[in-house]
Amino acid sequence: MAAGSLIGSIIAVPVSVVFAYFLAPLGDMITPYIGLIFTIGAVIIAYMSNAKWAAVISLIPYSFLIQGFQRLAVESVGKTLFISIFMGITIGPMISELFSVLVPKLRHQQKKGKAQ
Repeated sequence: MAAGSLIGSIIAVPVSVVFAYFLAPLGDMITPYIGLIFTIGAVIIAYMSNAKWAAVISLIPYSFLIQGFQRLAVESVGKTLFISIFMGITIGPMISELFSVLVPKLRHQQKKGKAQ
């Protein structure tokens, strides 16, 4: 698993730099639509998972969680937080495990003592 992460990182960093290089000139044009672009991207990624509708529905509480963090930051510090993609990577598996108990096919895998 670590080797796959390493290979993914080695591939992802140069690809993301190339995409950033080509998208940077379009920044002023894209900025007003960035929320919509990320929302559509999140729904597409969630829908591509095994538990399609559970993943899409789990975006709602996750969105409220992120907005809650933003509101707390604005109220306490006076400016918004930068929510990193790594926060999504960290919280994503936890949300997946929590909502997988709602999917009957996956629920039996969550029981203790069963080999997967």
